[in-house]
Amino acid sequence: MFEQFEEIFGLSWEENGRAVEAGLKAQHEFENNVLRAQGREIINKLEAEDRIGIVLLARPYHMIPH
Repeated sequence: MFEQFEEIFGLSWEENGRAVEAGLKAQHEFENNVLRAQGREIINKLEAEDRIGIVLLARPYHMIPH
């Protein structure tokens, strides 16, 4: 990634490293705090209403038309 964006953004190796770390931290927090909380909320509602849920797993690129 650094090689592709070094000249475009004028990045140093250290800036790139900090950006990657910040991005990974944000992704980790989103996955572990936001998504898990939403999933738990849905599961709790399904259990409270004695309903069945279906889980569909996909990556965003599976939905991109070719």
